[in-house]
Amino acid sequence: MTQEPASQSNPRFSRVSCAEFERNWQDPMCEPTLDEILADPIVRLVFDRDHLDALEVERFLKAVSRRLASPSAVRMSAA
Repeated sequence: MTQEPASQSNPRFSRVSCAEFERNWQDPMCEPTLDEILADPIVRLVFDRDHLDALEVERFLKAVSRRLASPSAVRMSAA
């Protein structure tokens, strides 16, 4: 008998955001989205203290995410 990977047999284990499911913050597989993290008041206070522009940080993180998701990034990591 072959066993399916957890991500296919149970949607709770998918790498997809928990946004479409009811949030259960005690579930270690449920992570906040980047937008939720950047909107957090404590994160905003840290940005203010460190003189960071939230929009600039968001643009940077999204650019890195796109770069990591590109096929060339996959080829480079396999080498």
